[in-house]
Amino acid sequence: MSHRVRWAVVGLTLFTVVIGLWGMHRDLPYPEVDEPTFVRSAVHIAATGDPNPHWFGHPGSTVIYPLAIVFHADDVIAHGGSLFGGDPSMTRRFQNSPGEFYLLGRLLILAYSAGCVLLLFAVGRRVFGTRVALIGTFLWVLVPLAAWYGDIVRTDLAATFFGLVGLWCCLRVLDEPTRRNYILAGAAVGVAIATRYFMVALIPALLVAIFIATRHDSRQRAVTVARAGALSLLATFGAFALSTPYFFLDFATAQRTLADQSKPHLGNDGLSPLGNFAFYMRTSLPHNLTLPIALLALAGIALIVRRPSAPRALLLLFVVTFMAAICSTPLHWDRWTLQIIPVLLLFAAYAGTRTVEAVRARSRVTSKLVVAVGFAALGALTVSPAVALVNQQQLLSKPSTRTLARDWIVRNVPRGTRIGIEIKTAPLDRTGLRVLSRHALGSSGTVDFYEDHGYRFLLVNGHVRDVYRAHPRRYPREAAFYRTLARDSRLRRVFRPSRHRAGSTILIYEFPRD
Repeated sequence: MSHRVRWAVVGLTLFTVVIGLWGMHRDLPYPEVDEPTFVRSAVHIAATGDPNPHWFGHPGSTVIYPLAIVFHADDVIAHGGSLFGGDPSMTRRFQNSPGEFYLLGRLLILAYSAGCVLLLFAVGRRVFGTRVALIGTFLWVLVPLAAWYGDIVRTDLAATFFGLVGLWCCLRVLDEPTRRNYILAGAAVGVAIATRYFMVALIPALLVAIFIATRHDSRQRAVTVARAGALSLLATFGAFALSTPYFFLDFATAQRTLADQSKPHLGNDGLSPLGNFAFYMRTSLPHNLTLPIALLALAGIALIVRRPSAPRALLLLFVVTFMAAICSTPLHWDRWTLQIIPVLLLFAAYAGTRTVEAVRARSRVTSKLVVAVGFAALGALTVSPAVALVNQQQLLSKPSTRTLARDWIVRNVPRGTRIGIEIKTAPLDRTGLRVLSRHALGSSGTVDFYEDHGYRFLLVNGHVRDVYRAHPRRYPREAAFYRTLARDSRLRRVFRPSRHRAGSTILIYEFPRD
């Protein structure tokens, strides 16, 4: 690898870190809606010494346990905690000053995000060569979705990181089909699954890599494949069990949290597997990649199918298997494609470079001019995602509608007041208010219920309200709730997102006093 290439990869990695740090303090000390799930589990482990996270929804082991280690190290170094055992005072510090814990968690995720850059280049270089790897990595660091989840405490970027580790180890099996590499590849897949269950999509790629790698052992190939496959799958199970032991030791909790994760979710359910596939192909991927880059990725897939090679086939198999996995569930989420987006960007870069090579071979103009036009086209393709990325991070560096709504409540609502809030409205911890938090207030009671039970204010998420009102036949109770609330209460304030403000639309309703 030349010095220029090495410095280019370092520069892309540093760019990812800078972009992540730019939006890292978003709304702190108030966390994003899913962050407490992971941070509270890690604090519990570090504070009590009980290694059971009591939550297995993703399962998130590669976030929860490293965070617990970070919190314990911080406790020992900065607060004089014991090197061995838990520190109950950590729980009190978390309650009084949660911001520092969430910041440490976000730094961990940012480290995973930076690691994705290095791994993507390594995988791309092994499969397609240096030029495609650089272009694909360059496109990756400009994806707004990756930056959005690259510095909040969730498992999305951790799963992307360990997914790339798993793919790299599968490629190593192709290069050197040894027992050591079988075990390492299986263990990498197991740790990826311990991050997000969907990463089981790596298992077919692992088994196919073993099958291809042993093609020269014609006499006892079946026995060799069986032994290598069994060894790798045993390593997969062992790595998952070692990193997520309480999935088995506390299986009842694991079942309960998995059932909670699969429950219907407003606006992200109700589609068949084909409907989910259409959502990802028509909406999610074109939005997150931009339509031209998504079309280039499809062209890259067509080129791989037309002229396959073992390494490229492994990447394509992973993408297809992963898509099948996320489409088979009753839910669909825009962020669920994040683990395959890096690979799709390699496909797009591959199609782009092949196009330039074909034009250069057939054109009468100079090669330098063709390459210059190719780079100009690449620049044009990246303008839109780059602008979106900068705008997004700029928004995240400012207080969102959630923070503004909280500030208004603190200034205008007396302590002790009963108040009901919906998901992604104001964070009202440590305000002295009597808060009832629900995903959707309309699903938990009628307007008369809240008024009769002494609730003076209700905070409504505009997106939640609009989805219910748009489907009155499916949600007659909820749709009626929001109509009645608008009629029988006073709308005190509305906080709307804009080009200069992130967040959801938040409506603050007040019941009239008797």
